[in-house]
Amino acid sequence: MRRKIMIAALIGAVLAALGTVVAASSAESQQPGRIVFEHDVFRLDCCAVAGNIDTMNPDGSDLRQLTNNGFGAVSEDPAWGKNGWIYFDSGPADGLDHLYRMNANGRAVTQITSGDGSECCVSPAPDGHLLAFDGFFPAVAPDGAQGIYVTDPHGGSYGDFRRLTTGSPFGFDTAPDISPDGRTIAFRRVVDDTAAAVFVVGVDGHGLRQVTPYALEAGPPQWSPDGRRIVFGSGTLTDFDNAQVWVVDADGTGLTQLTHGTTGNPSLQPAWSPDGTQIVFTHFLPTGFFTQQRVMNADGTGDHVIHQGTDFTLDVRSRWGDARGAERTLAVRAGSELPTSPSWEQGDFAALTPGTPYRASRISPTPTVVAAESGWSGTQVVSRRHGKTSYESAAFLAADGEVDVLTGPAMALSPAAALAAPRARIPHWNFAPYEPPTEVKGVRIAGLRGLAFDGTAPPPGVWTLVGSNPPELQVVHDRAFRMIALRARGRTVVIVVQAPAASFATFLPRAERLLSSLRFAAVR
Repeated sequence: MRRKIMIAALIGAVLAALGTVVAASSAESQQPGRIVFEHDVFRLDCCAVAGNIDTMNPDGSDLRQLTNNGFGAVSEDPAWGKNGWIYFDSGPADGLDHLYRMNANGRAVTQITSGDGSECCVSPAPDGHLLAFDGFFPAVAPDGAQGIYVTDPHGGSYGDFRRLTTGSPFGFDTAPDISPDGRTIAFRRVVDDTAAAVFVVGVDGHGLRQVTPYALEAGPPQWSPDGRRIVFGSGTLTDFDNAQVWVVDADGTGLTQLTHGTTGNPSLQPAWSPDGTQIVFTHFLPTGFFTQQRVMNADGTGDHVIHQGTDFTLDVRSRWGDARGAERTLAVRAGSELPTSPSWEQGDFAALTPGTPYRASRISPTPTVVAAESGWSGTQVVSRRHGKTSYESAAFLAADGEVDVLTGPAMALSPAAALAAPRARIPHWNFAPYEPPTEVKGVRIAGLRGLAFDGTAPPPGVWTLVGSNPPELQVVHDRAFRMIALRARGRTVVIVVQAPAASFATFLPRAERLLSSLRFAAVR
C-alpha cells in the first residue's frame, strides 16, 4: 500500500510537466547479471495503472516483461534472492498486496503470503533463510499493526510473521533491505508528511538506530555489497523536483551527495551493482511523463543513460542482480534427450529443431514431441521432497506461452480428481474481468482420451493447479490456461497450456500443433 501512495506522489509531481520524448543515449556496461525493475503504464484518461516486473541487461538491451498485469493491477518492488529468484509484491492497484516469487525468466510464480493484510517491499536474506517486508494488518489492530516484519521463505499469514518495528502514528516503516551478512535491516522510516530517514535494526529486533537526518527525506535504502555503505534517494516527500542520490556509511558518517541535478531533474531510488562499483537509479526529465534508468560509478562519476521509457510510463525500484538464475538455451543434438534442469529457477533449455523428435526420459511415462515449427525450447525437471522424487515434468517454452507435462509419484489422483482439485476454488472466486472457467469436457490427445477445462486466473492472486504445500504448478493472475488430465501407461499425466490472457487464443493453436505430436513411451 505504501508503494501505491508513492506512485501517486510521483504522478502528482510530474503530471504537470507533460512534453515531448527525448532521445536516449546508451553506454556499454561490463557488469554481469540483469537489472530487474517495476514498469508502470498509465492510462491517458487518468489514472488507472498497470504495474509489471521487467528485466534488462546492464546496458539496457534485451528488455523482457515477466508479469502480465492489465490496468487495475500491479506487481512491484522486485528484489533478487538466492539462486536467481525474483521476489515482489502484487495485488489490485487500490487494494492489499501479498508477496510472490518467480524465476529470472518469469516462470514458477509462487505466492508466498496471504490473508487479510498487506505485505510489500520484500527483501530476501542472501542465504535465502529469511524475508523482511513492510506489513500492514488492519484486521489485527486499529492502527494496522504497521511495521517491518520478517518470516521464513515459506511465508504464510500474520501468525507466521515476527514484527521488528512499530511505525510512527502519523507515518510508517517501509522498504527494508537485509544486509549482506544477514544480521541487520536498513529501512525507511516516515514520521509525517515532511520527515523521513534511513534507520537500521537487527534481524532480532534489537539495535534500532537512525542513520540519516530526517531533513533529507530519505527514500528506500540499499546496502552496498560489502555491507559498509548505504545508498538512498533524498527529497522524496516535499522536494521531489530536487531529489538526489546520496550514500552514507553504515554508522551514519560519510554522508555524500552523488547526483547534482538542477531543479526539475530529480534522481531517486538507487541500487548497487553486484560488485559495488556502480549504481543504477531512476531519473526524471523536466519534460514528458516518463523516466530514464541511469548508471553511474560509485563515486557519482560516469553518469549515463541505459534505458528510457515512453510517455505515460514510470520505471522505478531497480535492483541489479548477478549472473545466477537465468534460463539457458543449450545446443543439443536434434532428436536427443532434453537437458535436465536442476530446478525451475535455474533452467537449461534445448532449442527444438522442427521435424525431429525430442524425449524426456527422466519422466515416466516418457514423453516425446516433434515441433512442427521453430521457436520452441524444452527441458525436464525432477522435483524432490524429503529426498524422494515427487513430480517429474517436461516444459516447452515459446515466446508467447508454454506447455507443461507433469506426472510422478505425487500425482496420485485420477484424471477426474486431478481436475476437481483446482476447480474446487471456482464457487469462491470472482473471475471478473474474465469469463468463469469452462465445464470439464472430453478430449483426445497423444492418442489417448482425457478430460480438460479452460480458465483464466483472476487478479490479484495465483491459481494452484498441481500440488500443495508446496505447490508444483501455479498460474499467475491474468494468464489463461487449458488443463488436461489423462491416463498414460497406467499413470495420471497432467498437461497445462498457458499464456497471457490477451494472447492465449493466438498461442493455443501453436500449442495444439506441438501436442499433436506427443507420445508416451513405456513406464520405466
